[in-house]
Amino acid sequence: MQARRLIKQGVRRPVRRMENVFRQKKTSLTKQLASSYNCSIRFIWSAFVNATARLTLLSLAGFLTCFSTPRSVTTCRASDDPSFGPLDWPAISREQKPWTRWWWFGAAVDPENLQGELARFSKAGLGGVEITCLYDAKGYEDRHVRYLSKRWIKMFNTTAELARRFDLGIDLPASSGWVYGGPRVPPEQTTVYASLETIRLEKEAVCEIDLANRRVAAVLAYSEDGAVVDLSGPLGQDQLLRWRAPPGRWSVYLVTMKPSPQRNHNFLAGRQGWAVDPLDRHALTDYLADWTARAHDMRLEAVRAYHHDSFEYDCNFSADLLDEFSRRRGYDLRHHLPALFGRASEDPSLRIDSVARVRSDFRQTIAEMHLEHFLQVLTSWAHQHGSRSRNQAHGAPGNLLDLYAAVDIPDAELYGRIDQPGPPENPFTDSMSVKMASSAGHVAGRRLISAESCTWLEEHFHTTLADMKRIVDRFFLGGVNHICYHGSAYSPAEVPWPGWLFYATTQVNSRNSIWRDLPALNAYVARCQAILQSGAPGGDVLLYWPIHDLWQVGHDLWWQDVRGYYKQQRYKLPELPLLDANWGGTGYMQFPLHVKQYWLDSQPAGRIASRLRDRGYGFDFISDRLLQTCVSDQQSIQTPGARYQVVVVPAARVMPIATLQKLFELARNGSTVIFVSHLPQDVPGLLGVNSRLAGQRQLLSSLQWSDTDSPQIRKANLGKGQCLLGSDVDRLLTTAGVQRETLVDQPGLQFIRRRHSRGHHYFLKHSSEQALDVWLSPAVDFKAAVLLDPMSGASGLATTRISPGKDPQVRLQLQPHQALVLRTLDRSAEGAPWPYHEPSGKATRIRGNWSVEFIAGGPTRPDSFVAPALASWTRLGGREATRFAGTARYTITFDAPGRANTYLLDLGSVKDSARVWLNDQAAGTLINRPFQVLVKGLRHRGNLLEIEVTNVAANRIRDMDLRQQPWMGDHVAHARGYGVLNIGTTTNRQLGADKWPVREAGLLGPVTLQPHR
Repeated sequence: MQARRLIKQGVRRPVRRMENVFRQKKTSLTKQLASSYNCSIRFIWSAFVNATARLTLLSLAGFLTCFSTPRSVTTCRASDDPSFGPLDWPAISREQKPWTRWWWFGAAVDPENLQGELARFSKAGLGGVEITCLYDAKGYEDRHVRYLSKRWIKMFNTTAELARRFDLGIDLPASSGWVYGGPRVPPEQTTVYASLETIRLEKEAVCEIDLANRRVAAVLAYSEDGAVVDLSGPLGQDQLLRWRAPPGRWSVYLVTMKPSPQRNHNFLAGRQGWAVDPLDRHALTDYLADWTARAHDMRLEAVRAYHHDSFEYDCNFSADLLDEFSRRRGYDLRHHLPALFGRASEDPSLRIDSVARVRSDFRQTIAEMHLEHFLQVLTSWAHQHGSRSRNQAHGAPGNLLDLYAAVDIPDAELYGRIDQPGPPENPFTDSMSVKMASSAGHVAGRRLISAESCTWLEEHFHTTLADMKRIVDRFFLGGVNHICYHGSAYSPAEVPWPGWLFYATTQVNSRNSIWRDLPALNAYVARCQAILQSGAPGGDVLLYWPIHDLWQVGHDLWWQDVRGYYKQQRYKLPELPLLDANWGGTGYMQFPLHVKQYWLDSQPAGRIASRLRDRGYGFDFISDRLLQTCVSDQQSIQTPGARYQVVVVPAARVMPIATLQKLFELARNGSTVIFVSHLPQDVPGLLGVNSRLAGQRQLLSSLQWSDTDSPQIRKANLGKGQCLLGSDVDRLLTTAGVQRETLVDQPGLQFIRRRHSRGHHYFLKHSSEQALDVWLSPAVDFKAAVLLDPMSGASGLATTRISPGKDPQVRLQLQPHQALVLRTLDRSAEGAPWPYHEPSGKATRIRGNWSVEFIAGGPTRPDSFVAPALASWTRLGGREATRFAGTARYTITFDAPGRANTYLLDLGSVKDSARVWLNDQAAGTLINRPFQVLVKGLRHRGNLLEIEVTNVAANRIRDMDLRQQPWMGDHVAHARGYGVLNIGTTTNRQLGADKWPVREAGLLGPVTLQPHR
């Protein structure tokens, strides 16, 4: 205990000093940043008021990924000082509210139904819509509207006006479906696959190759002694390549490109065509220019952001890739095709590691091309039209951190069941899956980190509001602060229930029974996001992601063939050596979240990330490129969006010289750099490898290591700062003066922390099944603390213990699955106290006859009944109740069990949400366990309790399947999606709702009252 106190006292002081120094040094820091080559654009802006100057600056600093624009300067940066009072919630506007993806099938929309849906969205507490046009509505072909036609533009403009009227925002992809493309994309600008043909020649043999109607990327000959001959050149009229080999053994390599069979996914009528090449220098520029010309009559000012979905382009090459490679890497890839295609044994002149080095250069080139030719183009184009860019980088062939940071709103995603970890049923639902997006946003200074939420969360029509809240909380803990539900299908009012549907969705629409109590969840999300969008990130640790350790390998693993990834064996990897076994692919590498367990979780960076999270250290990942935006100030490391105490480098094997130099620069200027396990051992790429390795060794040899007081930790002083080396990341961080949050020692308690101008905000989530009532010592100084309940909106001054020379403490009570916000303040505050409560007697069951009346839903309302004992209405309400989806009101009159002023009303088991009234006064809407609410002012006799319980729609869908009543294919042409692999299913791969058991519904109880004080 004494050692723990000493550590806490010694470590807490640097945190406090850093915050004081930061305030005092802010002016001088801005000057330092403005004069630094690797400076942060965030601070340079203060010297450039004119928009033209800003754009000029961006063009000069194009190597940075922290892009911004005149519009996004104020709307996409981490927000400044809060304008709310000590006990107040921040103001809530459309961006604090949850949004939803809104599918238009066949764009078969009309003004009347548009107005009805948008009005319901607004009334339910949504803040905006992301309009996505998809495939056609079967049976309604006469209503289809061609994409970007005059009629389509008229409907969009109508939507824009209605959205303005209902205070809703609009996001829009610049395409239909979810890859950019369409009929106006020429074949030479679409996605391509490179394939290799080899011909063996001996004894001066003649090679003849028919190149008619073939798109040649390269054709070269390699001799066994290392000679290379480029065979490209003019062909005769017969389009035959003829070449006589010199003496010796030769191999002719012919690389040709074919358009991939891909089209833009789930396209709308009028948009069938090629997908845009996401690597090509001109493809997206030309596509967007054409889109803009066709959309000239659209109200583009209504578009907040242009969205791009997860990377699902089917390619492994690009037409200008070889020239781009030469320009970027400094050598001709054509001369190293055996290494690129994993044929090292066919070129004895190659180094033993040439395959890995060439492929590392190839993968880095691909990454830069997608970043610069696609995402930077999209962002710049969006800014030109007064809008922003929003992108899901996961799945892309690049450094995800750089790709997320290249846009104004990084967009994350979780996908699948949350209670069934591991592929294939649940490929990625942990909070670490969103850390790439949130880290990039935090480091680069993006105010909003959005997320596609509730995708395939459960079996269809089984998803409850509690399920949605659980996954939303997981997003918040991962750093997301802008939820976008997935999603809502537009459906005309006259379409029979359940209306038009999209298969990979929670069905967030007014036809789904859960809609009735959705406003309670939306209000919860809005309050949480109002907190999480305010201030700045509050992590202490920057965790370097050594992507070159992944790039500089010769084998292909799961990314060998992106098409094969979607086949049955997509999760099974071959056993391969590190430096290659003659594979025939190019080594094209993607980073899908479906297989994150291979490229992150099992890697040193992933293991350390999990350790940091579990031990209570707030952290963000950082890339080589983003690291160049960091500057030191005393003991802190400042990025464009946040400040941190240390940089942690996991057991990185391969590191660019520029990255190592930057780490040493940060240390010399006062920062602490931590190396875990070992120092870098290699440099990436092929060109000049020997001289660069020598340079790396020289840099590392300049460190003078010495022992420390901590076992197995060595220290090297470097200028004003230091480097630490050891294998135990906890001890390393303690030695560096970084204090962990001990609150995570409470079982099930998780957090994310943010700074505000007067202290910190903690979003706290309690995932345990046991209630929590403890005194906590946050790892920050404070003089007062406030608790805020995002579910009810209540707030109050927390009870604290603050004594000189002791760590301040705050009392925290949390029910199972509850979330609260803890606000610490650096000054005293006044206001109402937080209502702590604890039992003062035993619970008493409310007994008597319950009157049950079905008040909303269908297909028909069952007859009312009286229940002396509570049970599922599917058991008590007759046959009609087994297929009912909707709401029933439970009513009972009871006498108070005692004379207490406050009681805890516990509803017991509820299927699936409940609104509670006591004596005609609303007591609350309860959407997740425990279904409890504090009530006051009971009458001695004759209290009226009314509970309106709403179930999910599963039983009604089951009944439709049993009756063979169409509800899928007759509405949406591609509703076949319901019949393919269903990530949410636990019973069968093919959707057959007739196989579902009847799901319990209603108030199951027992309902009890327990006196509290």
